[in-house]
Amino acid sequence: MTTVLRRIVGFSHVLNGVMVRIAAVCLVLVMLTLMANIVMRVAGSPLNGTFEVVAMLAAVVFGLSLGDAQNHGAHVSIDLLVRRWSRRTRIVVGSLVTIAAIALFVQVITSLVVYGQVMQTQGSATESLGIPYWPAVYVVVVGFAGLVVALVADLAKGALSWSSEEPHLSVF
Repeated sequence: MTTVLRRIVGFSHVLNGVMVRIAAVCLVLVMLTLMANIVMRVAGSPLNGTFEVVAMLAAVVFGLSLGDAQNHGAHVSIDLLVRRWSRRTRIVVGSLVTIAAIALFVQVITSLVVYGQVMQTQGSATESLGIPYWPAVYVVVVGFAGLVVALVADLAKGALSWSSEEPHLSVF
């Protein structure tokens, strides 16, 4: 059982590591697009559709970085009360909150898939360049799926830390 839990944690880190690298490339593309627009604007001919391209890439950056942020504990956590509880109480409460978060994000994924299907069916696209919206929506779905995998990995770490006091397992 311990091996399976450790593999879940490892899979989460590999999957979300790949996604955050793709997000980093997209962030560089945002920067390059904005710089090119500035240069072209100074030359008197700004790039058409810069806002649309940057908005699409920003959605990709946001979506694909969620799971990695969860893996590294980069989200805000206020633990003034919780840190005074026993380790096992924190694990139980943290696991319950994580299960609730998983349920919430699975619902978000479901809603985004439906939204993406509607966008695809309607042929919704950006105004200037005609870039379809639905691929960006599906990339955000993949990002939220990575977040769910990271949350499952947190549950695995909680289970592993129940009988071990290894500091790298203390997620709650």
